[in-house]
Amino acid sequence: MNTITANTGGGSRVRSVDLLRGLVMLLVALDVLRYFIFGGYGEPMNLEGTNAPLFFTRWITHYFAPLFLLLAGVGAYLKHQKGLSKKQMSLFLLTRGLFLIALEVIVVGFIWKFQLNIYPILFQFIWVLGASMMVLAGLIWLPLRVIAGLSLIVIFGHNMLDGFSFGSGYLANILNGIFLQPAVVCAGVCEGEEGIFYAYLSYPLLPWAPVMALGYALGALYQMDAERRRKYLLFGGLAATILFFVIRALNGYGNPAHWAENKNALWTAMSFLNTHKYPPSLSYLLMTLGPAALLLFAFDKVKGGLAAFIEVLGRVPIFFYVVQFLLAHVLALILGVAQGFRVEQFLTFFWKFPEGFGISLLWVYVAWAAAIGLMYPLCEWYADLRAKKKSRLLEYF
Repeated sequence: MNTITANTGGGSRVRSVDLLRGLVMLLVALDVLRYFIFGGYGEPMNLEGTNAPLFFTRWITHYFAPLFLLLAGVGAYLKHQKGLSKKQMSLFLLTRGLFLIALEVIVVGFIWKFQLNIYPILFQFIWVLGASMMVLAGLIWLPLRVIAGLSLIVIFGHNMLDGFSFGSGYLANILNGIFLQPAVVCAGVCEGEEGIFYAYLSYPLLPWAPVMALGYALGALYQMDAERRRKYLLFGGLAATILFFVIRALNGYGNPAHWAENKNALWTAMSFLNTHKYPPSLSYLLMTLGPAALLLFAFDKVKGGLAAFIEVLGRVPIFFYVVQFLLAHVLALILGVAQGFRVEQFLTFFWKFPEGFGISLLWVYVAWAAAIGLMYPLCEWYADLRAKKKSRLLEYF
C-alpha cells in the first residue's frame, strides 16, 4: 500500500507518520490536562504515593516526547528529499529551531502562568525540539550512515555519563541543563524563584537530539518500496522492544533506578516499567522507540474514519501543542471559578493552584475527550490553511 497522501503545502506527506504523530498529540493533551485540572498532587510514577490508573495515565504519555522527536527527524528527511539543497535544509532547520525556542519562551511561557513577565522560564519540550533541529542542521552534512551510527552510539552509551556533572554555579548549571540533566539556573542567591535570574531546563540535549537524528536516518526507509520498509520497521521495532525487556530484566546498565518485586504482580510490572525520563535512560528510549517502529509498521495499512481524524492532528503538531496548552489553562481557570476560587489564583503555574482545586481522574478523561472535540475543527482549518497557502511562518508553525 502506498502511504503517501495528497500534496500539502509544497510536497507529499506520509500517512503513517502523520497518523502516529497524531496519536502522540492525543497523549500529550491528556498529560497536560492532567497537570492542569486533576485534583490529586504528587508524582504519579512514585510507587509510594500513586495508584495503578494514575500511574498508567502518566506512563502512556511518556511516549509523546521520544516519538515526536523521532518523527520530527523523519519529517526533516522527507522535506530534504523534496528538492532542497543541504544548505537550504540546514538553514531551514537552524531558523526553525530558533523560532521554536522563541515560541517556548514567549508564547508557551505566557500560557504556563498567564503572566506577562518572562521569568521564570521553563525550557520544556519545545525548547529541546528547537535545539535538536539546530543540532540536526549541522549533522545533515554527514553521510546518512554516520548520522545513524552516531545517534545509536549516544543513545546506547549516554548512561555511562550518569552522575557526571559540569559542577555547580551559574554557568555549570546552564551547561548541565543544556546537555546532561535537568537543572535550575539562577544568578545570585537563589531561593526557590527569588533569584536574579531563574530558569528550569528539564530536557537536556543528550540524548534527545540523537533521537531526532535517528529519525532523520529512519526517513530513508520511506524512499524504499513498502514491503522492504515494513520489514525493516518490524524487525527493528521487535529488536528494540525485546532488548528493552532484556536490559531492564538484568537490572544493571541502562536505567539509574532498578526495578524490584512489589506487593503483587501488577505493582512489580509498574516498577519494571518505571524507567527514567528526566533525562531519558536507555531503557526508557528502548521502551518507547521500539513500539514506535512497530506502530509505523502497522499504520502503513491502517484506513478508516478514526485514522483520518487522528491524521489531521498529526499534520499540525506545533499548532495543536500550543492550543491544547492554552485550552488546558483556560479550562483550569473556568473550573476553579466554578469551584468557588478566585480568578487570580489561577494566573500562575499549575503547581501553585489552590489546595482543594481539581477533579477526579475519570473526569479528566471526560474533559480530554471534550477538549479534543473542541480542538479538532481548529486543527482541520489550520491544516487546510497550510496546504493551500505558502508561508514561512506557517511552515515553521
